[in-house]
Amino acid sequence: MTRSDQPTRHLVSFLGMAVFHAAMVLAGIYSVPANGTLAATSPAAGAALLWVLTCRNRTCARVAVVASGLLTVAVVTLAGLGLAAALLIAVAGIVQVAVVAVVVLRPDLELPYRRTNLPRVVVAIVAGSLAGTAVAAAGLPLSGIDLSPLELLAWWGRQAVGLGTVGFVGVFLWSEHRAGRSVAREVLALHRSPVTGRLQLIGAAFVSYGALAINEDAFVFLALPPAIWIASRYSPVISALHVLGVSGLAIGLTATGHSALAEETNTPAATVLSLQVFLLTLLLTVLTTAVLSAQRATLLRELRERDQERAERLELFGRTTAAMSDGLAVYDEDGTLVLANEVATLTLATTDLGTCPAEAGEVPWPTDGRRCLPTRMPLAEALELGRVSADVTAHTRGEHRQDVVFAVTAASLRASESWSGRRRVLVVFRDVTDERAHREALTDFAARAAHDLRSPVAAARSWIGFTQHQVLAGDELDRDDIAESLQGTGQALDRMLGLVSGLLDQATATEGRLRRTETDLAEPDGPLHRARALQAPDAVLTLGDLPHVEADPELLVQLFGNLLGNAVKYAQPGHVARVHVEGRHDGERAQLRVTDNGLGVPEDQRDVVFDRLSRAHRDLGVAGSGLGLSICRTIVERHGGTIRCEAADPTAGLTGTGGPGTTFVLDLPASADRAVSPAPAPPREPASDTTRVRGTLGSGPSTT
Repeated sequence: MTRSDQPTRHLVSFLGMAVFHAAMVLAGIYSVPANGTLAATSPAAGAALLWVLTCRNRTCARVAVVASGLLTVAVVTLAGLGLAAALLIAVAGIVQVAVVAVVVLRPDLELPYRRTNLPRVVVAIVAGSLAGTAVAAAGLPLSGIDLSPLELLAWWGRQAVGLGTVGFVGVFLWSEHRAGRSVAREVLALHRSPVTGRLQLIGAAFVSYGALAINEDAFVFLALPPAIWIASRYSPVISALHVLGVSGLAIGLTATGHSALAEETNTPAATVLSLQVFLLTLLLTVLTTAVLSAQRATLLRELRERDQERAERLELFGRTTAAMSDGLAVYDEDGTLVLANEVATLTLATTDLGTCPAEAGEVPWPTDGRRCLPTRMPLAEALELGRVSADVTAHTRGEHRQDVVFAVTAASLRASESWSGRRRVLVVFRDVTDERAHREALTDFAARAAHDLRSPVAAARSWIGFTQHQVLAGDELDRDDIAESLQGTGQALDRMLGLVSGLLDQATATEGRLRRTETDLAEPDGPLHRARALQAPDAVLTLGDLPHVEADPELLVQLFGNLLGNAVKYAQPGHVARVHVEGRHDGERAQLRVTDNGLGVPEDQRDVVFDRLSRAHRDLGVAGSGLGLSICRTIVERHGGTIRCEAADPTAGLTGTGGPGTTFVLDLPASADRAVSPAPAPPREPASDTTRVRGTLGSGPSTT
């Protein structure tokens, strides 16, 4: 609907309410019981209230109040009740509607009315009907009408009934309609409900209507229990419609004399009052039940939504804890394990982290926890301090016990009634054994690197200081002394540059991104031949069968370059450096063997030779940083493998060509197709070994 259509719609709505109000005035006139002069109800009062509360602004509401009074005067006069009575009824109606509207709306509420505050509406109806009755009581003598106190009470009752049945129920249905629960929608929902529900509703309504039709006083109020049952089982809209139906039937039967309330022995005022008591009781009990049932349904829906949200959170928490790489466990205050994720369960099963040593075997954590605190989870401290963090050393179970270091954080949980008032402790632990070992190794490496860097720096400073002393002393400078000083300084800086380059290579091998591709090690431009060209161009390289690998080609060049460079640097004096590389598949891994004919690695150094800044044969004075084999181990481990050093393999065919030699055994991921490059034809021997002995080889760059 466009903005220009809204005034027309509002006008049509206003005129519709005017017609409805006029109809309710007539309905009130015809609700007069037989032989009576006082109407049983005043639906026009409720229609006026509904008209005011459905207006879109206060100006419309004021116009509606005045219009309702004018229409009342016109309809009552045309009905033959006289102008004086019409004016009195109109003025009383205007006053009571104004009072009800003021009490319900208050200054801070806007139109149209959107709330259904039952207590406030009841107070407003009582106050408004009392105000209208007071105006009528003051004006009736002026109109020549004399009413008894019982008839004045009946006057108040009819106004209250009219405001309640038509006004309050109408406003209630209007509010439900604006909230998306219109009459048509609720009826359609009822139609789609199971047939048993519809049959039960029809049966209850039939009992209510039938009780009114029985011409016995004892049966009239039997219409209330089925109406209350409907209010508790069905939507408030259906309940409100049922109230209107029962009210209309009761008024109609009473007006025609077919109701038990309209007995001949009753005076007209008593009949009207009996009907009004019944209608007010019906209205208050049924609508109160309906509103409370709706609130209960809303609360239940919110509880279900909260339960669903809580269940989703618990599921998310469960999945999160299950995916955690850290162990998470909950302990009772006496040390009983209550809850643990998968990592915690596995850790507690394979280590003694969750137990305490005792003289006779192992027992659960004691209550005080002090005896186990230095070596076990700090449970007692968490209970006392609330939160505590510590490194804890545990041991693996089995014959070969190993130390395992855990970073443990324990936090006390608040006691809960569901825990019988007992406190619990949340414990999170993480295996930091490798991390601590890495940190310690890094610290040791930094200390050794600083020591090795200090030596060339000190040498360079010494040479520079020697020359500086000569210059400052004014001594005559000797060319040979200056050349020797510059040469010494340059050699010291070269050593320092080589060490820094080695450290950079180590960092690249450790933290650089892995770019794994299928690699043929034996191809002419593959990692082996590229490494030989860079690090050992004068070495004799022979290849056996070599499986293809899934690895980073650039790191492989660095790996084999260090191994070939070592073969050249530690070649037997007077012999050509020779290296033989071969391999085979071992499941999904490719095992490679790199054998040289050099001086070999002493057996007691074959493990430590892979440590950073560790070197064999230091007494030979071979240049190097001591990082080459450490870099080799890092590269292999980053590919998920291992590397070891052992005596030269005699099957490599290098026996008698030099020194005792060394074989490095390593494994890398095999390619998916498990391809193997066969051994190539043997290379042509060099013209003379004596032309390639150590000390006369080309000195390519090396990190070892």
